[in-house]
Amino acid sequence: MTNLTRLFNGTVTYGFGSMLTQLIGFLLLPIFTAYLSPADYGVIAILGVIGFAAAPIFGLGIGAALGIVYFSEDSPTHKREAVSTAVCLVAISASLLAALGCIYSHQLSQFAFNSPEYAWYVSVYLLGTACGMITLILLLHLQLEERARLYVVLTVLVSLVTVCFNVVLVILLEYGVAGWVIGSAAGQAVTCVVLLVTLLSTTRFRLRMGLARQLLKIGVPLVPSFILLYVMAHSAKYTLQWMRSLEEVGIYDIGCRFGMVLALLVGAFTTAWYPYFQSFVNKRDEARELFGCILTYYVAGFGSLCLLFFVFARPVVQLMTQPEFHAAYQVIGFVAVSQLFIGVFSIFTTGVYYAKRVYLVSVIQFVCAVIVVLANFILIPRYGIVGAAIAIAGGYVLLGVLQQAANLLLKLWTPTYEWMRIVKLVLLFTIVAAGSTLLGNILSPVAYMLLSPVIALILLFLVWQQLSAPEKACIRERLRSAIGR
Repeated sequence: MTNLTRLFNGTVTYGFGSMLTQLIGFLLLPIFTAYLSPADYGVIAILGVIGFAAAPIFGLGIGAALGIVYFSEDSPTHKREAVSTAVCLVAISASLLAALGCIYSHQLSQFAFNSPEYAWYVSVYLLGTACGMITLILLLHLQLEERARLYVVLTVLVSLVTVCFNVVLVILLEYGVAGWVIGSAAGQAVTCVVLLVTLLSTTRFRLRMGLARQLLKIGVPLVPSFILLYVMAHSAKYTLQWMRSLEEVGIYDIGCRFGMVLALLVGAFTTAWYPYFQSFVNKRDEARELFGCILTYYVAGFGSLCLLFFVFARPVVQLMTQPEFHAAYQVIGFVAVSQLFIGVFSIFTTGVYYAKRVYLVSVIQFVCAVIVVLANFILIPRYGIVGAAIAIAGGYVLLGVLQQAANLLLKLWTPTYEWMRIVKLVLLFTIVAAGSTLLGNILSPVAYMLLSPVIALILLFLVWQQLSAPEKACIRERLRSAIGR
């Protein structure tokens, strides 16, 4: 239980910080949607596609490689030098990205928007992306050291700064989407500077060529993997713009923002999971049953949260956005499913990392990315934003399924999973999701808004019944402890 507690505490701490950050943005969403149109959000979404495409290429896979190099030796000096070398490498590459973004901004704008008028948006956004790449490595340093509280404090503070920039530029000065672009880039720059100043007291940033070669040797082969994840997550936005309209991209992007709330919690779990499972690399017998239980608890807990996105999607969107964005509720549940299976996939990759055959991840992601792109071309012309959401959800489900299939076929290290319990939970979630979607389409908005809390309570009761007596007792004890604190 001590090992589970360590993972749980890490997940809760990271999740709390992420939720605080996201809560601020959601409280302002009704105001921002009054100042920004669906087409404006479409511009923001396409800029995000450019940034998400550039970051993995210029990031050189250093973020993923750092953990492997960091834990390769148990020396504090080695760990500090690994982090400083990673920061230097990414800083060099990020500077190149910022420079190329300025030089080729017109060409990038023409490619992404079929018009050069957004050129300066592209250059400013890529400057912010470059700062974000450095920030990612600095935050990863805190994660590897399991300094979760400092991580949360810093990320919340700098997020507040970004929100303040956006409020001033978009709402008070009424600069529209241009204000959002400038504010977001300024927020990324401030984040980077704050973290650099914070870590300079304990780390001297130097480039060690031996460690640089190790990081690049491990990281660069992973770049195609990150590009493929980008294709899976964001290709639908460009396809929507091409086949439908920039306004539909904006509505889809709003739906993704709501669905991606689950990504904050899943991201908190995967952030805690990575150093957690790496710490068992020499204790695999102990981990076999433990990791099997973790998958069950992940499916039960995060699966229940995912279902709430189906249940409350429609009333929340109607309360939080302007009428022209209300159609976004249709994609929220499917986006949440895609995020749920990112966590499942992360759990299944444990054997790949233990066997040091990480390249298999890229192969699986390539297959899934091709299928998602094909699904976009098939579903989007007919079903629009709903087709895009179904494509991305199906792609991530397939990602988890294929990863576990590879584990079994190649006889990689695999925990003892509780498949019967997991199948029961998946069937329960599928029935509730289908039922709530059907009721949402039949009932009036007001009637469904009143019914949705009842559906949520029924879901929680049914999941509770799937737990064993010791598991229920453990949850009660944790709740009593939390209430006491």
